[in-house]
Amino acid sequence: MNSSIPAANSKGDLPSPFQSPPHLAVLSLFHGLAIVFTIVRLTRRIRIRRFSWDDTWAAVSLVFLVIYMAAIWHKLKMVKGGQSVDLQTFRNRLRTLYKLNIATYTAVVWSSRVSLSLSIARIFPQGRLRLTAIILSIICLLTGLVLIIGKTVTCSISFPDPSPAGKPQVDCMNSIGSLFVVQIVGDILSSVTLVIFPIRALFPNTSELPPSERRLILVLLTSTTVTLAMCLATAASILKRDPFRMILFSDLEESLF
Repeated sequence: MNSSIPAANSKGDLPSPFQSPPHLAVLSLFHGLAIVFTIVRLTRRIRIRRFSWDDTWAAVSLVFLVIYMAAIWHKLKMVKGGQSVDLQTFRNRLRTLYKLNIATYTAVVWSSRVSLSLSIARIFPQGRLRLTAIILSIICLLTGLVLIIGKTVTCSISFPDPSPAGKPQVDCMNSIGSLFVVQIVGDILSSVTLVIFPIRALFPNTSELPPSERRLILVLLTSTTVTLAMCLATAASILKRDPFRMILFSDLEESLF
């Protein structure tokens, strides 16, 4: 592993890829592109007066993504710039930012899945497939809420080094193993389902679809397939208890929704 990458320890601490300049640049680029593309999409939908529920949830995801990135950069600025207030206040602010990152990351991922599910539901005519996509969006919403509450409550941020230079340790992997199981299962099942739906929409009626609808389905299929790959990489990192790669792949997954 590159020397600029903080190593994981046996306690399950979560070193951040944002602490490594190359990873920071790549992740910031991907997140920046995600923000720009979402704004372009929403602007277009408003302009053509076809703003729908899937766009609403895309907007919700966008807000959480902006908050997530703002918290990341503010946290890095605090860590690099040192404390300008008393030590306890400084550490409390860091704890708040870490908790905010954990909650907003999860909110971005699952609100994006709600948006994708509703986008797919909009493609299908009234019937069983459309109803299934709507039910999937509700399941994604509830799963996201459970994970946000569970992670925010049970992830611990401690400062074992009493010196002012002591770095925080974020322990999520040991304290909430059952929630990580829910996350792995939920990630994989929802991602696989979101890949299957566009394929089902394409076949066997590909030739009957309008070009604009066919393009939308192909975009959804590409997006869901790539995010499924990132989801599987994240799940493999969790099972291997590799916190650095877990955060790296999960951040890439988040930016690709």
